[in-house]
Amino acid sequence: MTKTRRIKEFLIGIVMIAVALLLALDPVHGLKAVAVLLCISLLIGGIRALWFYLSMAKHMVGGKAVLFRGIILLDAGVFTFSIIDKSQLIILVYLIVGHVFAGVVDLMRGLEAKEIGSSSWKYKAGYGVTNLAFCAALIIAFAVSRDNNMLVYVYAAGLFFSALVRMRSSFKRTAIPYIP
Repeated sequence: MTKTRRIKEFLIGIVMIAVALLLALDPVHGLKAVAVLLCISLLIGGIRALWFYLSMAKHMVGGKAVLFRGIILLDAGVFTFSIIDKSQLIILVYLIVGHVFAGVVDLMRGLEAKEIGSSSWKYKAGYGVTNLAFCAALIIAFAVSRDNNMLVYVYAAGLFFSALVRMRSSFKRTAIPYIP
């Protein structure tokens, strides 16, 4: 990772912590803020994927997958934007699916790293288990209290944790492979 990328990752982590603190301090308006953040992140992810497809991926093997991912993310972002005021259940489902997907992928990456003998498998698997724990906390918070504030608190905690992981990775030394 270059120095510029490290600085960018660290600054993004600081912004994520600030947003998590703002959400935790004002949970009343937090669900709309969570929905807006989710909508913006889906739209940006879709636009980035489509831009990558148009600039490079259309010439690559598997480029159509990038196109489909971009279209799906863009569509999900527009759909989320259209229902921001209407349904907290859809927002909750998006958050749960996101945490489950991230948790399963990170858990699989950790197990794969263990198979090849990497020392970072515990970190990757732990991050996956933590994502799955946040998913369980979201489900329990909604099932028990049906209170939007609890959903916002759990989301803010997940955002804070992701920021800390991002900031930690900005300080992590990366190995540089040398090919003789």
